[in-house]
Amino acid sequence: IKVNVDFLPNIKIGFDLYNSPNGGIAYARIYKNGTPIGTERSQSVAAWQTYEQNLGPFVKGDLIQLYVRQNVGYQAAVRNFRLYYSENLWQEADFTNQDP
Repeated sequence: IKVNVDFLPNIKIGFDLYNSPNGGIAYARIYKNGTPIGTERSQSVAAWQTYEQNLGPFVKGDLIQLYVRQNVGYQAAVRNFRLYYSENLWQEADFTNQDP
C-alpha cells in the first residue's frame, strides 16, 4: 500500500496470520519503504491470529508493506490487512495497492 497524503503521524496497522496445519512457523512483519518497522509476529498453530500495532509517522509516497514467510515446504496466509487512522485529512486520502 502506498500512502498518498502529505503526513500521517500514526496509523494502527492490523492483519490476520495463519500457519499451515502441517507444521512449521509462519512469520509476518510490517515494513516501511522496504525497511522493517514493526514487530515480527509468529504463529505456530493452525489457526487465524489477529495482530495490531501502532506505527508511524508516514509521509506522502511511503510504502506500507506486509512481508510474510514460512519454513520451506509449508504455507502461511494473511487476510484483513487493515489501516486505522483518525487524523483530520484536509485533502482526500489516497492509498494505492502495490501488490503485483
